Amino acid sequence: EQNSDPRFLSKEDRFDPCRVKHFTEYLNLADVRKALHVREEHAPKEWSLCAPDSRFTFDNGDNLKSQIYLYKDLIKRAKTTNKDLKMMVYSGDDDSVCALMGTQYWIYDIGAETIEDKLWQPWEVKGQVAGYLTEFDLGNETNSKLLLATVHGAGHEVPMYRPEEALEMLIAFFSDEWPILKKKSAQ
Repeated sequence: EQNSDPRFLSKEDRFDPCRVKHFTEYLNLADVRKALHVREEHAPKEWSLCAPDSRFTFDNGDNLKSQIYLYKDLIKRAKTTNKDLKMMVYSGDDDSVCALMGTQYWIYDIGAETIEDKLWQPWEVKGQVAGYLTEFDLGNETNSKLLLATVHGAGHEVPMYRPEEALEMLIAFFSDEWPILKKKSAQ
């Protein structure tokens, strides 16, 4: 029970029961709506987290269904068309909703094999280990890659728990500038 004392929790882990209320108030401010280019003729109502208006709902019947087949299909297409495919799956290492081990299992289940010298490489932000990176072989002769990045100390919503690390991770992915990968491959 000691750990339930809010004084011992990190700032990110303190539950704010009014977070949604504050977020909703912010998104409904006139200057915020203007900055987001909300067109009043199309969205005259106030923003809400769960809009009951059917114009704002998205349901294609796949709620809570596995999406692994999408990854399998993308990999198959990359192999058969010889087109480069670059994917990253990331996971907070403190995620109790979608635990890292479960993510690893489904990646192995889609047939991706780890690349021996690119297995659990630490990546850093400001000289501190921010997580680990593993690259998987997709089995084709292109520059295709599947990366699994972990984010140390992040829960289910990585950008909320570790915003700086999440941004650096995305920049590294899109620019293909993972310093650790370059160091490892240069050895």
